[in-house]
Amino acid sequence: MSLIKKIDFKKINLNQIISLVILVAVFLIALKIFQSQGKKNAQIRLIQNEQKKKNEILLRIADQKKKNELYRETFRPRDKREIINRITNLAKAAGVRINSLKPQEEHSRSRKAISKIYNEMFFNLAIEVDSYHQLGKFISSLESDPMMFMVGSLWIGRDLVSSSDWVSPFKRLRVDLVIMEIFFK
Repeated sequence: MSLIKKIDFKKINLNQIISLVILVAVFLIALKIFQSQGKKNAQIRLIQNEQKKKNEILLRIADQKKKNELYRETFRPRDKREIINRITNLAKAAGVRINSLKPQEEHSRSRKAISKIYNEMFFNLAIEVDSYHQLGKFISSLESDPMMFMVGSLWIGRDLVSSSDWVSPFKRLRVDLVIMEIFFK
């Protein structure tokens, strides 16, 4: 081999070696960049998952707040006239005759603080009914009403109907109730 051919052969090998070294260096640099991007992507996914969990919690809090506002509106303090009208309408629907209905003033002006969360308002109610079923229907509609009524006490007696010579069997039930209306402060 001639000297020129040996030099050309060495140049080719030297160029190939330099190209190979540059290629390996570029590959290592690309690998480092890819690894750092992978770590950043993993961190971003972790942050996204945390944000999703936080958003779900915030949505649950917002739903709970809406429910609380609905409860506060449902169990808000009401005017006595509004409560009396509601009780009267429930009595009419059950076929109950009201003899008297009035707020009870003996419980510290009829609004007694029973808790830090809610209060009660008391009403005395005297009614007449034809049967226990009618009374049960009235009490059931009263206690299932959205205004949140509860029967605090109950007294039941019978009226005797008498004519000239005889006393008939018991006719109507007389009932005295203390009704509590419960509301949030």
